[in-house]
Amino acid sequence: PEFQAIETDKDTLKKGIFLGLTNGYYSALTNREVVIDKNRGWLSEIELLCDIIDNPKFIVTIRDMRDILASWEMVQRRNTLNPKPISPQLLTIEGRLQHYTSGAEVIGSNFNRIRDALDRGHRSKLHFVKYEDLLKHPQATLDGIYKFLSLPPFVHDFNNIRSHVIEDDTPYKLGNLHSINPILQPYKSKWQEVLGEYGKKYYVNWDEIIG
Repeated sequence: PEFQAIETDKDTLKKGIFLGLTNGYYSALTNREVVIDKNRGWLSEIELLCDIIDNPKFIVTIRDMRDILASWEMVQRRNTLNPKPISPQLLTIEGRLQHYTSGAEVIGSNFNRIRDALDRGHRSKLHFVKYEDLLKHPQATLDGIYKFLSLPPFVHDFNNIRSHVIEDDTPYKLGNLHSINPILQPYKSKWQEVLGEYGKKYYVNWDEIIG
């Protein structure tokens, strides 16, 4: 009640609080001027971020949906020692694909976030990076990211790739989700090998969605 009684614009007060939280959070992690936060949930909060941050930008990484599903399926198969939910739907590849792409699960929910951000009119704030382009034309693809972020380009060594970020995968109850190959290697689609005929129905035309 004491705060509610303060004679000030409550929205201005909330924006100040959110900005303080944001600056405090990132200043505890780094002193660099540019921060790229890898969080798939941000696309649902574009309007909020626009209210508290000057010109936020969003890098959206995409890939052939069938290969995403194949990759996720292989992760599940490798994690044999972790308990899996007991559900009749998860007893078949077809059922697991339906499960992964449902709106409540990691792949389906994030696909919906992308489509919804576009439907809400935020296309100019989004920079799409195709996985396939990154592997075929890595330097040009990264140059596009630097341009989008208004940063000077940087020449990368794709034969000496190192990860400077350690992520804790335990919240996902899965392990080894973020291992990185030290050398950039050609892309080979594996969805047919992993998913068989069940994968065909999950083709997504990203060019049509992005516009």
